[in-house]
Amino acid sequence: MRGLLCLLLYAVMIGSGGAGLALVFLNYDGRLSIRFIGACAILLSFGFYLGWIDFLAPALWKWRARRRFRQGVLRGQIDLVTMSLLAHDKLKPWDAQSLDIRALAYRLVGRFDDALTDHSELIRLNPNSSNFVARGVTYMHKGRLDHAFADFNEAITIDPKIAVAYFHRGNLSRIKGDDGKALADYNEVIALDPNFVGAFLNRGQVYAAQGDRDRAIYDFDCAIARDPKNAVAYCLRGAAYADAGDLDRAIDDFNAAIKLDPKSATAYQGRAKCYQSRSDFVSALADYNKSIEINPNVAIVFINRASLYAAQGRLDRAIADYHEAIRLEPSNTAARHKLEAACQATSRVGT
Repeated sequence: MRGLLCLLLYAVMIGSGGAGLALVFLNYDGRLSIRFIGACAILLSFGFYLGWIDFLAPALWKWRARRRFRQGVLRGQIDLVTMSLLAHDKLKPWDAQSLDIRALAYRLVGRFDDALTDHSELIRLNPNSSNFVARGVTYMHKGRLDHAFADFNEAITIDPKIAVAYFHRGNLSRIKGDDGKALADYNEVIALDPNFVGAFLNRGQVYAAQGDRDRAIYDFDCAIARDPKNAVAYCLRGAAYADAGDLDRAIDDFNAAIKLDPKSATAYQGRAKCYQSRSDFVSALADYNKSIEINPNVAIVFINRASLYAAQGRLDRAIADYHEAIRLEPSNTAARHKLEAACQATSRVGT
């Protein structure tokens, strides 16, 4: 309402000033007209200036911010310049769309407190289910799981058919180790939206963790049928096939994942384990090296490569990889035990 009244006022100022100047130029009659020209010019100028400050400039800033934000998301990068645009004071707090965009941007760059502030303001302006889900997701990223759970419950209370709220609540239950509640929520998501790929993937992972490989593979099949270009789905199904001992199908799936996403460290790691199980150490080592090149911060890959080196009798390299795994995960007791065994084997070889 305030914006509409201001717009009408500025339009009247611009219209009056412009009309007055037009009349004066059509009927100029000396000094009185000069004073009138001055008044009309001031009225016209202030109308344009205030309209620019309150409407045109914010619209331009918002357009630039949204454009840069979308480009950043597509490239996987949100730079500081984009953030400064999104946080600029021209993005009025009464503009819900700008707040929503800014909150998402804050979350993507890890500024969770700023994101939560914007989400809370959005909920104050419009307490709908989508705004509670958005804030719940930010709470999850911040590690405040109880607050996230409360927001997802509130979203479901407002709209019992909002699939995404059940999905995120299911993810929370998985984090808390309650697979039963997670499965119940994923089932509800699929019932509400049979094309929700993420629900099939996550439910399949729960089944895989429970040792129910047939159900897991069925869910991964469903995900791939709905999204044939989803590299993660192929990785998960490949891992399930590998656990079932079907290495040929597992390797085929990891190949498909790598074709879709050549920078999938997980796919290279999974294929490497399959090659290692076949005693194809050359191919396995090449894939472990590639996985580490893409993402050098995963301890299990160093542990697996170390076991390969140990099988080849290259104990020095195995020990170096175990040390790196422990550096990445100091609480990894398996890596410590294997390191100790490798060191003892080195001592025996030395004697």
